[in-house]
Amino acid sequence: MRPTVPLEFYGLAGVEPPIEELVAAAEAEGGNLAPNISVRDDFGTEYLNAGGGEGGVGVAHGETYFTPAVPAAATRLVVSSYAGAIEVAL
Repeated sequence: MRPTVPLEFYGLAGVEPPIEELVAAAEAEGGNLAPNISVRDDFGTEYLNAGGGEGGVGVAHGETYFTPAVPAAATRLVVSSYAGAIEVAL
């Protein structure tokens, strides 16, 4: 049996964890590897998931759409998932 390494240690080392460890961690939390993505801005807009798709063999890929469009008054957008958050200056 191989010892398990906490997932955050992979991030600290800048190395992607093995997929089986990601799957095990997701299943232990009652989910799967499909990201739960959310979007917010500094204007207070409520973004709704408008669909998308996913697929892949060995490597997952996908796309997700949100509505409404980002308002012109917003100055930053934050996209979050289980993997972390990315902030974009607008």
